[in-house]
Amino acid sequence: MPGVPSTDRSRLAQRLRELQRARARLTPLPLDQLRVLLPAEASRACELGRVTMEEGLTAQTEPVLTAGWVSAPLVHLDRTLGVLRGDARPGRELDELDRELLWAFATATAPLLHVATLAAIARAPAPPDGVVEHRRGPRRRR
Repeated sequence: MPGVPSTDRSRLAQRLRELQRARARLTPLPLDQLRVLLPAEASRACELGRVTMEEGLTAQTEPVLTAGWVSAPLVHLDRTLGVLRGDARPGRELDELDRELLWAFATATAPLLHVATLAAIARAPAPPDGVVEHRRGPRRRR
């Protein structure tokens, strides 16, 4: 396997440091803030143009590279929580390194999204009277 050119190694090291810093900034955030800032941090850390996050179940489990965009699934415990999709910056073409960086970012931040979702569910307001009731339908006479 041929070695990685030194310019790519330098860029990779810098991007990985940015990825670690972004994850540290995102770690304490509640779900509503995380949904807004996660794509922005992905854009900054991976040097992409616009990054969007599509939440929900999807069949995508591998990163994708096309001429105009890259995408990477947010997977936690074998469950895809969503997908990050990034566009190239003006005047720059996307390459395999862009795909791998976005995937590394998605892999590092998917657990944050999972934990923030669980925390939001745990903090959901209780019913007004504080009682949760489950009723079965009326019993049938035999």
